[in-house]
Amino acid sequence: MLRKPPLLVRELCAQKITRVATSLCASLCTWAVAPPAIGALPNYNVQILDVPGWSQFLPSGISDNGTIVGTGTSFQGAEHALALQGSAVIDLHISGYSSTSGAAVNDSFQVVGAGNPPGVAAGGPTVALFWDSGLATSFPRVAGSTRGTNVNESGMVLMQEERGGSAAGFAGNGLVRWITPTETGTGLSFQSTAAGGINEQGIAVISGWGAFQSPAAFLWEPLVDPNALTELAGLIRANDINDAGQVAGETRETPGPYLKATRWDGPGQLVDLHQPDWFQSEARAINNSGVVAGGFTTTALVGGPDVQHAALWDTDGEIVDLHQDGWEASWVYDLNNGGLAVGVSVLANGTWVGFLATPVPEPSSVVLLASTLGLIALRPGRSP
Repeated sequence: MLRKPPLLVRELCAQKITRVATSLCASLCTWAVAPPAIGALPNYNVQILDVPGWSQFLPSGISDNGTIVGTGTSFQGAEHALALQGSAVIDLHISGYSSTSGAAVNDSFQVVGAGNPPGVAAGGPTVALFWDSGLATSFPRVAGSTRGTNVNESGMVLMQEERGGSAAGFAGNGLVRWITPTETGTGLSFQSTAAGGINEQGIAVISGWGAFQSPAAFLWEPLVDPNALTELAGLIRANDINDAGQVAGETRETPGPYLKATRWDGPGQLVDLHQPDWFQSEARAINNSGVVAGGFTTTALVGGPDVQHAALWDTDGEIVDLHQDGWEASWVYDLNNGGLAVGVSVLANGTWVGFLATPVPEPSSVVLLASTLGLIALRPGRSP
C-alpha cells in the first residue's frame, strides 16, 4: 500500500505549484490586457450602417472614441451631415443650407465637411465647414468651392478649394492659409494641389499635379512655414499621415498609369502594398500603429468588370480583404487607432451603403487564462 508523503513535503509541493501557477497567471493576465504589438491583423466583423429615419448613410470618418461622421440622405432626398455616437444620431445640418456633408471628426467632437450655403442649390458651389460642439464656422473663398477634408485632435483643419484648378488649405491657431498651384515653394508649377491628412504635430500631406509637371507628394507645415513644402520622394499622391510621420499614398505602376498603394516610412523607405495580380490599389488612411486602409481593384476577367475591394494592410504589408459576398464594389475611407474602419460598398442591385468594420478579439488569451486559473484551483491542499 502506498503511503502519503510527510506533511512537510506535501506543503512544499503545494507552495511550489502555487508559485509557478501564480507566475504564469501574472504573465497571461498581462498579455490578455496588453497583447503583443500588431503583426497580423485580427479577423473583422463587417456590418452595414443602417441609420433609422434615413434612407442612406455614407460614412467618411471615425474618431478614436468611435464617433462616425458622414452624409445622410433623407427619404425626401435631402443630404445632411450626420454623426453617429453609439445609438445616437446627431444631425449637424445648418438651417438655410440646401445640403451639408461630414468628412472627418476628432475625439472632441470637432467635425469638418462642406455645405451649400443659403441661396445656392444642392449640387452647386460649397463652403468648407468646421463644427465645434455643434456650432459651425465656414471658410468660403471669393471664387470656387471649398470643403473641409480633415481635422486633428487639436482642431487644426485641412481644406480643399476647387475652381479652375484646386488648392489645399489650412485653418488653425488663428491662421488660414491656402497653397495655390504657383505657391508651392518648390520651384515647380502645378495646375492643382490637393489636401490629404494632418497629424497631431500639425504636419500635413498634400499632392500636386499639372499638365506639364509630373505628380508629386509633399509634407506641409503651415505653422512653421506656410509657403514651403518638402517632397516625399517616390510618392505621386499622399492621402494621410500619422503621428510617427508615416504616410499613406500611392506610387505609379510601371508601365502604365495605374496607382499602387504605398506606405512611406521616411526618405528612401517605401513599403509597396500592391500585389502583382491587382489592376490598381489605393492607400487612403493610416493610424498610429502603421495600419493602412484603402482598397484594391482586381484585374478584369475577359468580358467582365473590374472589382474594387475594401482592404486593410498590417505593419508587415499583409492584407485583410473586407469585401463581402454580394457586394459589387467596396473601399475604406478611414480607420482609427483602435483599428475600427468605415467605408462604402455598392450592393448587387446598385444601392450604395456605408459599413463599419470592427476587429474581433482572438480568444486564445482568454482560453489560456482560464486554463491557468484552473491549475490554481486544483492546487493540493492539506489532507485530514
